[in-house]
Amino acid sequence: MKRTLGNFSLDGLRVYLGLSSATAFGVRDLVRELGGEVVGITVNRLDELHKGRLEELARQSAEMQIHVGDGQPFEEINIIKRLSPDLYLGDAAHLGQIGRLGIPVISLEETPLLGYNGVIRLAQRFSTALQNRSFGAALALTPLPYHEAWLQRSPNWHIKKEVK
Repeated sequence: MKRTLGNFSLDGLRVYLGLSSATAFGVRDLVRELGGEVVGITVNRLDELHKGRLEELARQSAEMQIHVGDGQPFEEINIIKRLSPDLYLGDAAHLGQIGRLGIPVISLEETPLLGYNGVIRLAQRFSTALQNRSFGAALALTPLPYHEAWLQRSPNWHIKKEVK
């Protein structure tokens, strides 16, 4: 059976990525090829291998939110709440909390990403998540575990406070 993308498109959709650096760059390119806009990226760490690519990305897309951080999910939630993307693609670490914002979430940990069949599987997952928003709507009824005051501050306020 031949599998194709058909007329699948992410046209007009805003996507946030929460992935490793290497994966985020490739998925960003795919989202753009499918017509979507990546409005932000969170990477858990940045090594020398990917530093130049991230700096280049920041220069090319000054409006894109770029966040490097691990272990402080409220920072990412703060950013995502402000950006209000249509779709979140990431690894499983923070999906439950991000889903509480009512945004469709997709874990890419178990999804093959390489080759044409990988693209087909990703497109199918994107389509399913975007068509079935009831899970996100139900999860959004569960309150976030953060004080609203935390979410009103800039995402990196605690780092700035510690550096002083």
